[in-house]
Amino acid sequence: MAAPAARPRRTGIEVFLGGIALALLAVVCFEIGAGVAPTAFVYLAVILLVSLRGNFLSSAILSIIAVLCLALFVAAPLFDFPTYLPEDVVVISVFILTAVIVTRLVENLRRQTDDLRESEEHWKEVFEQNPNMYFMADAAGKILSVNSFGALQLGCGFDDLVGRPVLDVIYEADREFVQSNLSICLENLGQTRSWEARKVRKDGTLLWVRENAKAVRWAKDNPIFLLSCEDITERRRAEEKLQQSEAFLSEAQRLSHTGSFAWKVSNGEISWSDEMFRIFEYDPSVKPSLDLVLQRMHPDDRARLQHLVGGPGADITVGEEEYRLLMPDGRIKHIRTLRGTGAAEYARTFTLLGSVMDVTQRKDAEEALRQAQADLARVSRVTTMGELTANLAHEVNQPITAAVTNANACLRWLAADAPNLEEARAAARRIVDDGTRAAEIVSRTRQVFEKGVSQRQPVDIDEVIGETITLLNGEAARHAISVRQRLAAGFPEVMGDRIQLQQVVMNLIMNSIDALKEVEGARELLVKSERTDEDEVLVSVSDSGVGLPSQRPEQLFDTFFTTKPHGTGMGLSISRSIIEAHGGRLWAEPNKPRGAVFQFTLSAEAEALLA
Repeated sequence: MAAPAARPRRTGIEVFLGGIALALLAVVCFEIGAGVAPTAFVYLAVILLVSLRGNFLSSAILSIIAVLCLALFVAAPLFDFPTYLPEDVVVISVFILTAVIVTRLVENLRRQTDDLRESEEHWKEVFEQNPNMYFMADAAGKILSVNSFGALQLGCGFDDLVGRPVLDVIYEADREFVQSNLSICLENLGQTRSWEARKVRKDGTLLWVRENAKAVRWAKDNPIFLLSCEDITERRRAEEKLQQSEAFLSEAQRLSHTGSFAWKVSNGEISWSDEMFRIFEYDPSVKPSLDLVLQRMHPDDRARLQHLVGGPGADITVGEEEYRLLMPDGRIKHIRTLRGTGAAEYARTFTLLGSVMDVTQRKDAEEALRQAQADLARVSRVTTMGELTANLAHEVNQPITAAVTNANACLRWLAADAPNLEEARAAARRIVDDGTRAAEIVSRTRQVFEKGVSQRQPVDIDEVIGETITLLNGEAARHAISVRQRLAAGFPEVMGDRIQLQQVVMNLIMNSIDALKEVEGARELLVKSERTDEDEVLVSVSDSGVGLPSQRPEQLFDTFFTTKPHGTGMGLSISRSIIEAHGGRLWAEPNKPRGAVFQFTLSAEAEALLA
């Protein structure tokens, strides 16, 4: 279409040229005496040609000029207005009406043609430049046309694609699937069908596309395919990465026995990961709910969980708890839960996020480890029996000898001519005391080597130290070791296992005795107990022996590490485990001027020591 600024000039040129044509035709018709009707027909042809090439205004002006020429040069009277012959008036009137109608029709047709051309150009631009691939294929599947973007996406030229089967650009593994969808389109003309498939670029790389296709009737009733393909390669890659990530997460949860959940407290909606179904042993088709969790919860732990998730006022801040599950077959499972509100959007919707880890195997392993440690501790105690045999014989021999002596004295007092009953009764009481003393020595020694479950009770640590020193006095005396004790009076009792604490004290004293055996000169051993400013009981065993290893003194507490020729390397390791289980700490320091000091602490507050 002409630009607005060029239209007046073009109109003027069309009127000028058309006027000249009309004048020449008027002269010709006048010379040959053609008459009004033929001349009007010739003029109408000129106006029609101008209308096809020009615009409505120029056609209208020329129509007026043509009427004037007809009236002035052709119709009678010549060279004068108006026309008086009725037939000429009719011809001129018909000419005017026909010119107006034809001019208007041609103008409308030209406008429609221009609009159609503009629309075609617009849609051609859309077809060529739209970031979608467009294909047109015949019923046999051969490509009839493709837009520039589609050819560019496939790395081909227009001529490379036209005439080829549309399946040629489909990945081989997807061809049968695409062919079946195209067949369905043929069976359902006009209906759009969508699918996703892979196309092969010229360089062999693949593109994921979403195809929208339909078959429509074309010339001679032959159907054709119209296909619009959207490149979804990046979306599919993102989906594959997400699926891979979800698969990795699911496998990681399966290997670590950790499930995850999200619970919207406002409506009770819960979503679980697959591992949650395995932990609680529910079928994945079951919809997760709080009732399902409570059904599996151990009766002793159910109230605690109900208090935690009791509704909108519940505490859903970050926290960690352990619960037990009671399975239908009676098995007990141990789980550790971690909960929190997550990001701000979850907190606004009052959504609880968390994880659940099945720690049953770990709990079983810990229990087995505790049992093994207890057995090792007993073995460690038993290994000291040989060293205590002589001391035990010495300790028991004293009350037995005293009892025999008192029994003989009692017999003499009774065998006299005048039996001295008072002396006999006194001797009998001494026999009872000596027997009781021997029984206590045997009982204490037996308790040291008994196998039993750890029992926490109030323990006087000074009393435990005193009994242990009494048991080991004979061993110390055999090696000329001076054992001194400095025990603080008035200590509060500590909560613990008496036998285990006695084993710790015995191990530390025996280690000091071993360290003093090969030392020349004074052999001194000091056992102290005192109360610290932190309200703890501090027990120390000091000696003047060979001292600690020059490098890494802490390795003394490593399992199986020993400096003794016949040591097991278990005593100090077990002792530290016992003290730590009681909430205390065991360590070693060099003694001055020589030797070592082994110390441990226990809380004097009974409540803090309860397991």
